[in-house]
Amino acid sequence: QIERPGVKKLQALLEHAKSSYVGPFLKLSDLIQKGSVEAQENLMFLSELQDPCLKLSTAEPKDIPTILPPLLESIRTIWGLSMHYSSPEKITGLLRKVSNEIINRCRSHISLKDIFSGQIEKATVALKDSINSGEAWKDLYQKTAKTLGEGVDGIKPWNFEWSSIFAQIDAFVQRCRDLLEMCEAQAHFARMSNGTKTELPVFGGSRGPDITKALVDIEHAFEKLIFHLSTLQYDILDVKVTRWHDDYNIFKRGAKDLEVMTRNVISSAFKTVSTVIGGVQLLEMFVHLSKRESIRRILEKKTFELYAIFIEEINKVKREFDQGRTSPPIHPLHPRSAGAAMWAGNLRNRLRQQYAHLERAHKLFLSNFAQDTATDAAVQYNQVMTSLDDYIKKTNTEWLESMEDAVMKRLNIPLMIRNADGTLDNNFDDILQRLFSEVFYWERLGESVPAADLHQQAEKYRVLKENVLLVVRDYNNILRALSPEEKKLFKERVEGIDAIIGAGLTQLTWISPEVNTFLGECRSAAAIVAKMVSDFQSNSAKIHEHCAGLSQTLLVNIRKKKIYHEGEFEARQHSHTEKIKEKLQTAYQEIYQSMESTYEVFKDDSEAIQVEWVAYTTKIDNLVESALRQAIKKSLQELSKVINGDGKTDVQPLFHINVVLEANRVQLRPTVDDLGQMISRICQNLIATVAVVPRLGPQLASKFATREDDTLMLASNVISLHEAIKADEEIAKIILTITQGMVSHIDQIHHYVTYWDKYKHLWDLDKEAFFRRYAKPIRSLETFEADIAEKQDTQKQVESEETLANIKFLTLDCSQLKYSLISHCS
Repeated sequence: QIERPGVKKLQALLEHAKSSYVGPFLKLSDLIQKGSVEAQENLMFLSELQDPCLKLSTAEPKDIPTILPPLLESIRTIWGLSMHYSSPEKITGLLRKVSNEIINRCRSHISLKDIFSGQIEKATVALKDSINSGEAWKDLYQKTAKTLGEGVDGIKPWNFEWSSIFAQIDAFVQRCRDLLEMCEAQAHFARMSNGTKTELPVFGGSRGPDITKALVDIEHAFEKLIFHLSTLQYDILDVKVTRWHDDYNIFKRGAKDLEVMTRNVISSAFKTVSTVIGGVQLLEMFVHLSKRESIRRILEKKTFELYAIFIEEINKVKREFDQGRTSPPIHPLHPRSAGAAMWAGNLRNRLRQQYAHLERAHKLFLSNFAQDTATDAAVQYNQVMTSLDDYIKKTNTEWLESMEDAVMKRLNIPLMIRNADGTLDNNFDDILQRLFSEVFYWERLGESVPAADLHQQAEKYRVLKENVLLVVRDYNNILRALSPEEKKLFKERVEGIDAIIGAGLTQLTWISPEVNTFLGECRSAAAIVAKMVSDFQSNSAKIHEHCAGLSQTLLVNIRKKKIYHEGEFEARQHSHTEKIKEKLQTAYQEIYQSMESTYEVFKDDSEAIQVEWVAYTTKIDNLVESALRQAIKKSLQELSKVINGDGKTDVQPLFHINVVLEANRVQLRPTVDDLGQMISRICQNLIATVAVVPRLGPQLASKFATREDDTLMLASNVISLHEAIKADEEIAKIILTITQGMVSHIDQIHHYVTYWDKYKHLWDLDKEAFFRRYAKPIRSLETFEADIAEKQDTQKQVESEETLANIKFLTLDCSQLKYSLISHCS
């Protein structure tokens, strides 16, 4: 516009007229032209910043360091080439804007919500990227300033004021570091990971619950500190807010206190540590806190102590090895040479296991702790391990040199031998067995053995030996299960097995090709006989169980504290006896069936076995007889106890007797003689109850005997169980005791009956004759009253007499007698 023709013409007229406006116009026109040139130049240079600035405006914190170099290079170009935008103030302002944009980009990716909600992994990444971006920006500027300060290519140096450019970046980076420390503290004290709490370790021992409670208390205290920061009423990422420093210092002081508490917990936890493995486990639980210097120091101290425990364990192993190497304590089941090596190997494994834990821990988290002590422990460990390895190899060499040649010839011996008691035993050569045992354990140790196939041979003959032992066990179990009498009964069965097994005692050796077939036949034969023996003993056990039940059976039924009236006791016993007969018959049938089942095995055997069967039947008969005899004795003793007492307690009333006035005499109903006869009948019936159980011998003989002179008939020539028990002297003595008890109280009863004779005048008086005599004389009223009063007094005296009287097992009831006497009085 200034260069237009019209403007130029007007300017010429003003100059010609010497106008006072020409000077200012020309000056202003010159400024406008220069400003236009400057603006064009600035636009040209600042356009170079457009692309890197656009990238910066959308960049994530991790990408900012890669965007900054071209951006700073463009600014450097402006500083060096621009005529108008190269002033320190403009470049400083431009650099400050870059700093502010870096802060804005980082703030947009930092989530305070994530930090306070425990999403510390995500927040930590954003914070570290932001810190790296800020530090990268400062480092890049410093390198550029240093390069320009050296006067490269004659370019003027950068000497801008540092605080004007980076004051806010420094404050923001420090704010990020504060927040990063908060995140680390959440992982340390609150067990936060990805927004959730990790599981609290389980601490064993007596101090375990106390340690757990202390850690939970620390966690709660830390949560209070975090909650305080989460409720602040300002933007924590705003570096212009200075109140943050005071609030963060409160948090830091609280965290320091929690560090002290955590150190105390760690010290308490390690007080019970006595093993390397336990110590490594505890260190692993607390090592995540080692970023805190005070906790790191105590963990390093505990690491020293842990290595000291390991070194002490090394010294113990050295002492134990030195003391036992000449005469090692070999396990009873280990062979001599390999056993000594196994002992040394166990010492080696003892250290190796602990060192493996230490080594793993060292690689994972102890690499910065106790380096010198760890090196010393490793040296001592390697020395001891070398000594143990050398001892094992030396023992192996000595064993190989001591082996005899052609040891496998020892297999050419019989498979089994018979002992003095008739049982069998395995006949494998002891020297060969020791050799195989040595080979087994040497191979476990990874050491040399005589031949490559010896282990396979050892396994082959181990299996063969186990199969032989199975035959030996089956045969011996049969013999040991039988009593001497039962062995006679099974003689032919055992001889049948002996006929098969005989080859293994004389002909077959451990290298015979038909050994496996032979062993299979032996086991099959033994299994058949074992089944017979098992069934026999099962039936025998059932019989003994029934006999035990019979011996405990009570043949009388007496209720405690029950007083029986006339006829009631005998009726009760009769009913009980019928039930017992059914029980006895049932038990006998089951015993008979067991005997019948057992005899099926022996019914076709020889005459000698039949004789043994008769003996066995007699034995069972005697067992049944003894059980029934015991049941009768026990039942009679129970009856005797209620009549005679047991010497410990008083005899309790059992029978109820009425005292009556009959035929002008005081009498008992039932009489004592009646009770005695009833008890005698009960005793005889009690013995007669067992008559329902016949002898087993005759019953079995009648079913299985095939001719008159059959051996089984020998078992039928015996008296019945009932007759045998009836003749028992001890049973007779108990019955006599009961009978004597029944009459032992006769005098007391007689005395009691005569007691009532004082009222004899009441029933002896002829009342009709008395009334006739009494009616003849004329008597006064006083006389009548006196006679009536006399009778009334007598009646009251009768009423006052005790109605019931107990004499031993009897209860005497005088109610009927008193009623009769009162009737006489009236």
